[in-house]
Amino acid sequence: MALLNEVVYTDPRLSSTLNSIKGIESHIEDLNKHKAAFEKDLEESIKTIQIINDYIDTNSGLPDAVYNCLVNEVRGYENSLDRYRNRITSTENNLEAYYKNLIKYKEQVKKYEASAFTVFTKDKLKRTLSSIKSINQKSVALGEDNHGVFLRWRYEGLSATITGHSFKNINFGEPVKISFEPIVVTTYLSGSIKITGGRNAVRHTGYSGRSIVHPHILSNNRPCLGDFEGPAHEALNDLDIETYASIMEMFLSQVAHDDAAGSHWYKWMFNSDRLDRANITGIPIDPDASDYERVRVLREVPAEHLFAYIQNEDGEITTTPFDTYAELMSLGESHAEAA
Repeated sequence: MALLNEVVYTDPRLSSTLNSIKGIESHIEDLNKHKAAFEKDLEESIKTIQIINDYIDTNSGLPDAVYNCLVNEVRGYENSLDRYRNRITSTENNLEAYYKNLIKYKEQVKKYEASAFTVFTKDKLKRTLSSIKSINQKSVALGEDNHGVFLRWRYEGLSATITGHSFKNINFGEPVKISFEPIVVTTYLSGSIKITGGRNAVRHTGYSGRSIVHPHILSNNRPCLGDFEGPAHEALNDLDIETYASIMEMFLSQVAHDDAAGSHWYKWMFNSDRLDRANITGIPIDPDASDYERVRVLREVPAEHLFAYIQNEDGEITTTPFDTYAELMSLGESHAEAA
């Protein structure tokens, strides 16, 4: 993997589309040959029918056996006329479809040729991404390896709103958010995307069973883009990098609780080794709340992840894990009595 200041990207869609055009033109050539053969067979059958009928008309004294044989011969050729006409019609329909595709692909070639060879520079990429404030400009990089040309940058300060849940007892009924440490997005212009963290980033075990930096990541650091997949790849195909980066920012800023991967979101809230980091600020504690109210209960998540967040008079926050909801409520009641 080599990081570069400049790379030349050749759009692979151009060559693949040109190959598709060659294939279509070959099919059209074959179909035209078949159509010509059917038309020739049709014409010869019509001529043969005419010759036989003329012979019958000019020879009125033919024996019955000969006459019946000739009549049956005409009927056979007449039956073949419909068969040849149907084949010609079917071939013409196929040709029409291929010609339509040929026009479509040729229009695509014009589009791809306009950006067939795109020069990316690190400075230009930085300018393109400068409007997205969550991207650390120093992290912007580009390069090339055996998988192709890639672009890379790091989002910082991202947080995600949890959707699709009913945690009414969290955060005073307000939307729940989790915050992330810096997230690195590596995008190959071929369409492959990888999402990782920094060298010392705190990771959590998500849906994939692997340590990841965001809930919506599957195995091999591949994101599960969901509804964002179409718009993201469309922007990437058009080399609209600014729009693509904005879409990825929106993707990383949303987590769906009712999704198989997103349902692991709560693990990003519990980070006992670094309570001073952003993970703890995802659930603000009301400074005017009573001690009892300051006990944060995650009643809807599995019991092994029940935690109480308690703030003392000096504003310091401590966490206490519980095996059952009843134990946690017992602590809350004792705080209420003390108050």
